[in-house]
Amino acid sequence: MAQDIVILLNIRRMSLTKELCKDFIQFVKKSQDVCYLARGLTQEFGDVIESGFGRHEIKKLLEMIDNVSIAETEADNLEDALVRKLMKWKKK
Repeated sequence: MAQDIVILLNIRRMSLTKELCKDFIQFVKKSQDVCYLARGLTQEFGDVIESGFGRHEIKKLLEMIDNVSIAETEADNLEDALVRKLMKWKKK
């Protein structure tokens, strides 16, 4: 995700305004959150296997999958908004 934006900035030789910088930092933080949640999901999956697929562990795993999905959608929305702002700013 962030790589796409960095490539765009490099190709177009753009720099970030203060407002865009705040948006970019917010996007990067949300992307990091997604990575941490996904890592936790991976660890929980191992616990589910070790437990013999116990109900409690499976329920927790499914909740974690939902949380990753929600966070990823939020990160995607932040990325889309940031790219729109970059394009709008570039046209000025």
